[in-house]
Amino acid sequence: MKILFKQYHLSLPITALLILLSEVLAVSFFYDSALLSQHSQTPLSVFLSELSLLIKWFVAFGVAFGITLLAHSETTHSKATIGTDDSITPHQWPIALGLNVIAYLCFLVLTESLFSNSTVETNALAIHLLSILSPTTNALLWFLCGTIVATTALLLAAPWRYWKQHLTQHRKALAVCTVIASFITLSSLASKQFWPAFIEPTFLVSTGLLMLVSNSIYIDSEHFDLGLSHFVVNVSPECSGLEGMGLALSFSCLYLYLFRKQLPFPKAFVLLPIAAVASWFLNACRIALLIMIGEWVSPEFAIGGFHSQAGWITFTALSLLIVFTFHKFMSVNATEIQEVQRSSEEDSELPLANALIIPFLAFLCISLLSGLDSRTVSFTYFLKVIGTGAALWYWWKTLQLTKPLGRLKAIGIGASVAILWVWMIPADAQYNLSFNTDLEEMGILWGSLWLISRVLGSILIAPLVEELMFRGYLLARLSRQPFGLNQPITATWTAIIISAVAFGAIHQHWIAGCLAGLAYGFVRHRGNVSSAILAHSVTNGLLCVYVLFTLNWTVL
Repeated sequence: MKILFKQYHLSLPITALLILLSEVLAVSFFYDSALLSQHSQTPLSVFLSELSLLIKWFVAFGVAFGITLLAHSETTHSKATIGTDDSITPHQWPIALGLNVIAYLCFLVLTESLFSNSTVETNALAIHLLSILSPTTNALLWFLCGTIVATTALLLAAPWRYWKQHLTQHRKALAVCTVIASFITLSSLASKQFWPAFIEPTFLVSTGLLMLVSNSIYIDSEHFDLGLSHFVVNVSPECSGLEGMGLALSFSCLYLYLFRKQLPFPKAFVLLPIAAVASWFLNACRIALLIMIGEWVSPEFAIGGFHSQAGWITFTALSLLIVFTFHKFMSVNATEIQEVQRSSEEDSELPLANALIIPFLAFLCISLLSGLDSRTVSFTYFLKVIGTGAALWYWWKTLQLTKPLGRLKAIGIGASVAILWVWMIPADAQYNLSFNTDLEEMGILWGSLWLISRVLGSILIAPLVEELMFRGYLLARLSRQPFGLNQPITATWTAIIISAVAFGAIHQHWIAGCLAGLAYGFVRHRGNVSSAILAHSVTNGLLCVYVLFTLNWTVL
């Protein structure tokens, strides 16, 4: 029994994650957290009604901790890999599963008492017993049961000693990431209170920027309306730039922590006010540029794509500028650092790392810029295919990929992911109608060329750049393994899950993306990178066939 159990060591953490995801999906499907605030106004109940804050905290923590792991991937080592003796034993797994089920049933009953919804049957006896307790006590019990559910899910994946080892090994990074995630969440909540105080200086700076390019400016200081002759916007409190300042400060704190040995302290703390002021000023520039685009280019483009994407573009640009500037001008021991850089450049893995990362960065940057166009079908997709294809062509010889291992298994898993993807993503009639309308407006020639480029991009470009990044680079780095693109990798299950979550994060349908990432991670673990690319290509190829027959563009 023990031997048979160990043969399926990889399935345990994946099964645990699937159990936890299914439990979360079941609760979120039947219950609405907003109903809690309608029934009770206790501080704890109101806090629980703002579950989006918890989600924001976990996302911020995960991103910060993932960056920390990557930054120290070459200097730290972990012995807990898939298939080691730290795997959970056969008699422990049923105990953890039983505790998980019991805690989840209690969690459902408590959820029914707090988030009551007519779409589910009410257990009258349980609700009567819970009605004796106060709403605050019920909320505390609900939170406790939810914690037990999450904890037992972790124990389903690996024993306590595994988690204790990693908590001890990364305790400093965990503490820093906890502070950063809390700061981001609290600043997002508190910024609403300070929006009115910051809206006036933001409005004045945007006005001054517009005065540099035009004399015909419309200004309503009382209602904060600003524009040019034919395009006017209202600078709402949300546009004050405070949330962007919070993100910039959080990123700067993480950067200072990661490179604390290279940066001179306390002089390096000057980065914090610089990042905050730069973020606020770039936000004012964004508002002025939005008005210029709406006046002189296209109102639809300004209100649609630019308004929704410009914030992330400016934050990304500011982050890159911070890293480049401070690394170049504020690093201590410049001679030693240059020697380290020269030795790194001589390392045989550096060109391969560039070949794995740079095509994906090109793909991501062009996708971000393409998002400025709010149309569902845009000529910018041609740019994405050509630009990313050029990056792949440039680095192709460095990759030296071989034929896929386990081709039949990769094809089968890829087909299974395609079926799961179609099943999980409901059709959006409005999006499909908009897509078909935009495609028809392009005409037969350009519409056909666009479809060809979309199919090629989905089957060839996207699988290559995404698998090279997530299963080629990220999975190896998180597992502290050499890249070894043409052979199986001894990956940690933690690395497979983290890389899958990162993969899901770049997709609109992130839960389906996470599950697909787990499947491709399993293929990579048993095969090579080409196997994962093949599975991904099969998935996208089948989705393209499905879309062309059904015109359900939502899934692609």
